[in-house]
Amino acid sequence: MSQPALTTTPRPAHPARLFSAIVLLLVGAVMFYVLAVRPRAPKHLKLALLTWTQDPFWEPLIRGAQDCASQANVDLTVVRSKPTVDDQNQHIRELLDAGVDGIAISPNDASAQLAILNDAAARVPIVTFDSDAPSSKRRRFVGIDNYAAGRFSADEIREALPDGGPILISVGSATMQHGRDRRQGVIDGLLERGFDRNRPSDPIDGELKGPKYTVVATVTDGADPSKAVVTIAEALRAHPEVKGIVGLFSYSAPAALEAMKQVGRTGQIQVVGFDESLETQQAIEAGTIHSSILQDSQRAGYQAIEVLANEARGIAPGPAEQSAILNVDINVLTPKNLPLLRESGAIRPATSQPSGT
Repeated sequence: MSQPALTTTPRPAHPARLFSAIVLLLVGAVMFYVLAVRPRAPKHLKLALLTWTQDPFWEPLIRGAQDCASQANVDLTVVRSKPTVDDQNQHIRELLDAGVDGIAISPNDASAQLAILNDAAARVPIVTFDSDAPSSKRRRFVGIDNYAAGRFSADEIREALPDGGPILISVGSATMQHGRDRRQGVIDGLLERGFDRNRPSDPIDGELKGPKYTVVATVTDGADPSKAVVTIAEALRAHPEVKGIVGLFSYSAPAALEAMKQVGRTGQIQVVGFDESLETQQAIEAGTIHSSILQDSQRAGYQAIEVLANEARGIAPGPAEQSAILNVDINVLTPKNLPLLRESGAIRPATSQPSGT
């Protein structure tokens, strides 16, 4: 007689073992996410921002740089150099010795500093701002198109003096990239030349005549506001026919007003300035400065550190960032838009400190 077939019924899993298996699976999933999926915090960096003067002009730019650093896991050292090549070079050496991972710098004299900039660039990424060193091995430049800004200045003085006339240019330096390019933009615009960033600089000495406007002189002051007053006053005494002054550093237009006062020409000359110092804002409101060219300094500071951090971390730029130059916006400050720009925070409030370069 055959035996009946035996059947087995699966034993239910022990609750404790099932719970343990689930826990292990969850732990594994969490570890996989932490190690392989979750975005990691960016590498901690020590970066430096080095200016070429100690003027309050840099305050908005430094605020932008500090904002970026606080969001990008960066310890930022800000160094305000005296306006000499030797002082700035010494700061470069000290920062490299301190082990920074990158330096954002506004060079004092790109030609004279070519060797030290290239030596530094061989050790850490270098990004320039405000004034460029295009012949160096810096990675990128962040700032306005200074030549275009000069042409904006020319447009403004043409608006202020539609019938033409003799023009005086005041600039802190005609050899630094930003001063040189701004000046050339003014000259090309007034002399009705085509737009050409690569045009060789016109000589400082001698008049430059166009169909309606004549640039009678360019005065420089080494980024010294008090010297700017002296040089502008001397030029006005030498050229009493001047009808317009274009100032290309942020103290230049206020210095022009003081110089005009000293030579008895207050209210007789149209003035176009640069940037948004407290004195310039007040003069625009009073009608003694026609307008002033604005650069988004805070944005430039933010982007300088953003670009430098990416370079230090080896993050390749995207297709839109392949250019060695990253320009920020240019605007024009006028009596009409000044209140709105002040209210929006695009320019500093009337109670802030005056600026310098």
